[in-house]
Amino acid sequence: MSDNQELYQDDEIDLRELFNTLWEGKFLILAIAGTITAGGLAHALLAPQEWSAKAIVVEPLASDVAQLQQRLERIAITTSINTNTNTNTNTDFLAAFSEEKLFAGFIQAFNAFDSKATFLKEKDYLPPMETEDERTFRGTIASVAKGITATQKKNETFYTLSFAADNATDAAKRMNEYLDFINAKETSRINQQIADKIKAQTEALSLQYQLQKADTLKRLQEDITRTELALRVSRAAGVEAPVENLNNQTLITIDLGAKALDEKLKVLKEIKEPEILSSSLADTRLKLDSLKALPSEAVSFTPYHFLQSPAEPISRDKPKRSLIVAISAMLGLILGAMTVMFRSWWRKTAA
Repeated sequence: MSDNQELYQDDEIDLRELFNTLWEGKFLILAIAGTITAGGLAHALLAPQEWSAKAIVVEPLASDVAQLQQRLERIAITTSINTNTNTNTNTDFLAAFSEEKLFAGFIQAFNAFDSKATFLKEKDYLPPMETEDERTFRGTIASVAKGITATQKKNETFYTLSFAADNATDAAKRMNEYLDFINAKETSRINQQIADKIKAQTEALSLQYQLQKADTLKRLQEDITRTELALRVSRAAGVEAPVENLNNQTLITIDLGAKALDEKLKVLKEIKEPEILSSSLADTRLKLDSLKALPSEAVSFTPYHFLQSPAEPISRDKPKRSLIVAISAMLGLILGAMTVMFRSWWRKTAA
């Protein structure tokens, strides 16, 4: 018999011996595998459950922000701001509230730790804590907040929102509540920005109006003073009627005559609204009045659009019971086989 044939026969004998050893210890293997599988099953049944409600969102449609855009366009027109929405400059007023910017603000607010912490505290959705110290409190919030996410995979145009809870009903309920919370927060933020914009424009126009008004009143007073002086000179010179070809190079002109100058002086003193003397002052007053006439109530809008609305999840995230039981059974069989093989080796060594 060749060496190769003898080696093959030895291997065959070793495999048979191994099989016989495992077969003889089959009850021990099954006992160990059963014990570990039972432990895995108990863990799968007793471990805290986690269910995640999902939603898919994209940038808002024009209908979702129609009321907001109408308000912004009215403000832009009133304050003479550039209303070209096709410009890419960051300073453009309307571009600062574009659908893209509104959606980005919503996602940022959704993922913000402070937003999650405030919501969880307001709704009392935090689990019981053993101690009330700040470190434990923030750690508990961080643990729960990990289940609240807005994520986007590469090359995707949408975001997937997720809210985890210990049962399907609560997951869907809390997702909708959190969406309402973030929407209210972003609506308040945007409305505050609009109010601040109107306030800043109103203050700037008020200052501009006051300066223009003061200048117009100053010029009116100067005109009254010149007219009074001209009237005195005209009367002293005996010029009652208008005179043509009179030398007007002097500081005080009397070519209108005393009667006309007297009437002019009365008219100037009767002027109570300086806007009639300055078109620029009248234009500033019109803009200021238009700003003050803008509606003060908050506008409502939705900074996102659903591709998939939140609903109760149909399967839990964890624990994966079938997977845990399968892995436990496999580990049990492996550990049982190793135990039987070690016992056989120990017996041979001891003999």
